[in-house]
Amino acid sequence: MLFGFSLVLLLGGGTSASNILFLVPFSMKSHWGFYASVATTLAKHGHEVTFVSAFETNEQIAGVREIALPQLDVTLAMPSMLGFTIIDALKLLPFAASHCANALEDPRINQLFDETFDLIMMSTLASNCLLKFVHHFKVPYIWVHRNSMESELDALFGNPSFPSYDVSLRYDASLPMSFADRVVNIFKGLTNRFLYGFIVYSWIEKESRDRGLFPDDMPSLDEMHRKVSLLFLNGIRSMETSKAFVPNVIHAGGLHLRPAKPLPQDLEDWVQGAGEPGFIYFSLGSVFQTSDVSEKDRRALVRGLGRLKQRVLWKWNAGYMEDLPSNVRVAKWLPQQDILAHPKIRLFISHGGINSLQEALHHGVPIIGMPIFADQSHNIGMGHREGWAYLLQWQDLTEEKFVNAVEAALTDSSFHERVRKKGAIIKDQPMTAEETVVYWTEYVIRHGGTDHLRCPAADMSWFIVYNLDIWLSLFLAACLVVVIIFILLRCCLRRCCYHKKKRHTD
Repeated sequence: MLFGFSLVLLLGGGTSASNILFLVPFSMKSHWGFYASVATTLAKHGHEVTFVSAFETNEQIAGVREIALPQLDVTLAMPSMLGFTIIDALKLLPFAASHCANALEDPRINQLFDETFDLIMMSTLASNCLLKFVHHFKVPYIWVHRNSMESELDALFGNPSFPSYDVSLRYDASLPMSFADRVVNIFKGLTNRFLYGFIVYSWIEKESRDRGLFPDDMPSLDEMHRKVSLLFLNGIRSMETSKAFVPNVIHAGGLHLRPAKPLPQDLEDWVQGAGEPGFIYFSLGSVFQTSDVSEKDRRALVRGLGRLKQRVLWKWNAGYMEDLPSNVRVAKWLPQQDILAHPKIRLFISHGGINSLQEALHHGVPIIGMPIFADQSHNIGMGHREGWAYLLQWQDLTEEKFVNAVEAALTDSSFHERVRKKGAIIKDQPMTAEETVVYWTEYVIRHGGTDHLRCPAADMSWFIVYNLDIWLSLFLAACLVVVIIFILLRCCLRRCCYHKKKRHTD
């Protein structure tokens, strides 16, 4: 693989060290991990990366200059994730617009306009006002998306999307979809496009122009979007529904996966003490606050975990629990990848975030999914139907159902085999995620953009893309033919009836 990658770079002509500006003004900690992996990967291959985000990596990385803006942490404005609704999402929209403008006003970001960069990289979520950097430096730019492909990005890149089988990340449905599922799926996709394509983007532009943050000669954000060179997705194609992608949409999921490190000694001793039954890892992600779990659900979980013969390592940030079973250990932070790679792990109970699922499958760990919001129901639902994840909904949670699900996941050998098979499939790629990111980033720099890869559909109206004007014309023509035939038949019938009546009268 390494030889092949070196050959690709050699044939591609190579790219000298470039100065890259990577802007991530609006993200959660879980999303940030993928962005940070992109930055460190490019630095590892000789590029100088200025990485602007709400968080820090907590380690010095050669080639990466970090500018941390903690006030940009989107979780500060997030409501409780359990029961998160479209109303909660709508409340965040004004915040997203002002958040981007606030980032652009920050003095540390403004100082960057005095430097020189060869490439701009940006997260896709509410970062649009920072396209001012692209306008200022007149260099190509790449979008980096926190997840798999979504409907609003399909539209921007001209990527073919058919809601008859391409299930929205905000919806969970089996294939082939029923009529009702297709109706809901279309509604979810259109809602997503409307919220981002019309509301968020227009609000961000209005807020930035009202504050005088855009120069007078800067084109509209809609026009700036058309200059994007590439899109990196935090998705693995073999974990998704099969669909077509245009050539400037690149899958780079799994970039954050790394070899396991030894566990801290006290944690390693505790894990080894689990003996042959092993241990279970329970984590609901970095965004969800476990303090939001209701007391009823907490008691069901605690009692259920206490009945297991395995030890349980539980990521819990809500403080001390008096009724914590002796086989359960809680901590506010745990080294998840190192835990999932441990030989004594038997099961992963997860919220179903994309990074967590990639890590679990990579290490062949069986999964029970308890989705909370966003794409998590979609992710776990797909895993459940394909047989590599168990699904347990919060509204169905009881002590008995929890224990039954855990026991089933631990003892079902065919389930374990499907997990291992899925893990082998996602690892079987022509290039690693690291090689992919490096090659395509340098490709954009070498060629000054990728206009030659842009799909014409990105600049066409949707009704032209799908030839609806032609189908409508054919339908109207057919209707016209039917009307003409009807009129002719009617005339013939009337004439025949007239002659028949006349003969009868004569």
